[in-house]
Amino acid sequence: MSAYKDKTQGIWYVSFRYIDWTGKKTQKLKRGFNGQENEVKNTMHR
Repeated sequence: MSAYKDKTQGIWYVSFRYIDWTGKKTQKLKRGFNGQENEVKNTMHR
């Protein structure tokens, strides 16, 4: 999982890939974090 900062909007987002139970590869993207990179990663682990 990687956290990035969108420089145009000034928000953080997280992007990660996984294989679901059917074997299909899926990419997930969550946006809208205002905090630092560590806060974003902690939010995703909850």
